[in-house]
Amino acid sequence: MQKVEYPLPPTLNKIINNARRSKYISSSEKRKWTEDIAILSSELTPCQDMVWLKFEWKVFNQKRDPDNIAAAAKFILDGLVAAEIIPDDSLKYIGSPILHYYGKAQRGDDSCTLSISPSPPKVDF
Repeated sequence: MQKVEYPLPPTLNKIINNARRSKYISSSEKRKWTEDIAILSSELTPCQDMVWLKFEWKVFNQKRDPDNIAAAAKFILDGLVAAEIIPDDSLKYIGSPILHYYGKAQRGDDSCTLSISPSPPKVDF
């Protein structure tokens, strides 16, 4: 299993607001975050087979909606593809389930820790 920690990428509300303001702002932010995540992922070992992902989101503002936060996974997955850590972010390479856990961060320390595993997790409900 591999782990990497990222700063929290833009959440869905911010993505939508930027897209409403200007497609250029939205495009620029997408490009910046994809490149930043690719750089931060460069220490990971590339995977050619299917992987399973666990996102551990740490946010200070506990009033945020989980689906709003999880939308930031788009930047992370695209960054992994750009860094050639995974060949593609389609269901051909990303196994199900994709796990999302949420916790409390200190003010100014919002982040996401991503775990990449070559085998499916054991999940009980």
